[in-house]
Amino acid sequence: MTLKLWAFGAALLLLQSASMAAVSAAPDEISEETKICVKCHKKRSPGIVKQWESSRHFGKNVGCYECHQAEASDVDAFLHEQKKVGNKPISIIVSPKDCANCHEKEVTEFTNSHHSQAARILVSMDNLLAEVVEGNRGMKTEAHPDGQCHLR
Repeated sequence: MTLKLWAFGAALLLLQSASMAAVSAAPDEISEETKICVKCHKKRSPGIVKQWESSRHFGKNVGCYECHQAEASDVDAFLHEQKKVGNKPISIIVSPKDCANCHEKEVTEFTNSHHSQAARILVSMDNLLAEVVEGNRGMKTEAHPDGQCHLR
């Protein structure tokens, strides 16, 4: 019995290690750009900083700039606090494309999932969400006569 538990634990560790290996290597320390962001945002929007400080990204030295950096040609890019940060464009919105820089496998999985197709679902026979919004509190549709999406 003990050997089986050890083997199970070892298998879980291997799976976790393989999963983490797919993510780009974390920086050794928080970037200078992120330090500038945090210094200002601790005063202006401390809740955002606290939320980040309790995240896995913080624990891996991945900060504001690493996720919000943008190319000048990006549609949503702008120069934020130019005097403090320099002429480095950022984007307020972090899109799945941005996340894919480090989490390519997870973004691909989500992009190909049923949930990422929300607009298509709303106009399909599998339109449970749309019907609930319209008042179908029984949550039963032609595609889900039992009222549950995840019983399959």
